[in-house]
Amino acid sequence: MMLSTPEEIARIVVCEDDRPTLELLCDHLTADRFGVLAAPTASDAMRLCIYDNPDLMLLDLSLPDASGLELLRAIRNPDRSATRVDPALGVIMVSGRGTELDRIRGLGQGADDYVQKPCSYGELLARINAVLRRKARTHPVIRAGEIEINAIERTVKVG
Repeated sequence: MMLSTPEEIARIVVCEDDRPTLELLCDHLTADRFGVLAAPTASDAMRLCIYDNPDLMLLDLSLPDASGLELLRAIRNPDRSATRVDPALGVIMVSGRGTELDRIRGLGQGADDYVQKPCSYGELLARINAVLRRKARTHPVIRAGEIEINAIERTVKVG
């Protein structure tokens, strides 16, 4: 008997430069049926956001090649000629820097939520699901196997 592979709930880019934290997050998210795209640098995350059309990104503030805020500003840039990333991409800042100013900057630049490390995985999962629910209401994308229909952008993608 062959077991069916459960369909992924959503595709998540995990942009985290600390290898053990990156692996732990990816393992947990995969176990919870998310498609996970690991990105140890901001440039990796941007490439994955452009070519793999994720639903959400977990974004660290401190990265080796750019700050998380710079990457967030690039994603939220309304000029589509500057970047082809979906500007409605859900973004949760996940950082060890948790001062009020850090949280205000992250949220002010367009993050959907801000979680300070260390955090419980259960709380992070609840916040991921909350952002995905909000995105589903404001940015409907219908998936059927390899076919993806985006009513707002009026696009259909296969594969």
